[in-house]
Amino acid sequence: LWVLFFPTYYLFLAGRHFLHAFIEKCQAQCSALMTLALSTVDGVRLALVLGILVLFFLALAKSLSDVGRVRKFSRSLKRVAVSPRLGRLLLESGLPPDRVLLFPSALSFACTAGLFLPKIFISTHLVDSLSDEEVKAVLRHEQSHLRRRDPLRGVLIGFFAHFFFFIPMATRLLQSLRRDSELI
Repeated sequence: LWVLFFPTYYLFLAGRHFLHAFIEKCQAQCSALMTLALSTVDGVRLALVLGILVLFFLALAKSLSDVGRVRKFSRSLKRVAVSPRLGRLLLESGLPPDRVLLFPSALSFACTAGLFLPKIFISTHLVDSLSDEEVKAVLRHEQSHLRRRDPLRGVLIGFFAHFFFFIPMATRLLQSLRRDSELI
């Protein structure tokens, strides 16, 4: 919540400065609509606010585009009925079967996707090629992503990395957090 509070607060202040600089001065000092008596400082503030708003909407568009790509991919997967072996392993891992989607693929693949109700996606090849203990380890790993809400966290961190693209540390922080999320 604190991570969301401060940018929202600063955007609110920027919008407030915009309204003060533009609308109130126009009403108080302008005799005609085309002659806005803005000082240099107000002009700089206005340009800064507009720049921040443009950055905000570009970062939001990029983040929503990323979410759309993941959603399109996850919806394109064909669902396969859970085998008795995988059903038993899900019960042993404490995962409800409705949170795990099994899909046919020649690749060994498992991931967690979804913002508010994340699901675990596992390929049939992965389940067939691993032993029971290895499949349970994969399920526990993906279950930790579910508990920590890593997909939603990744979108929020990605938004801030897109918003602060001009700071090289933001991209490195995003990569570091994604790596740490996998290691945890």
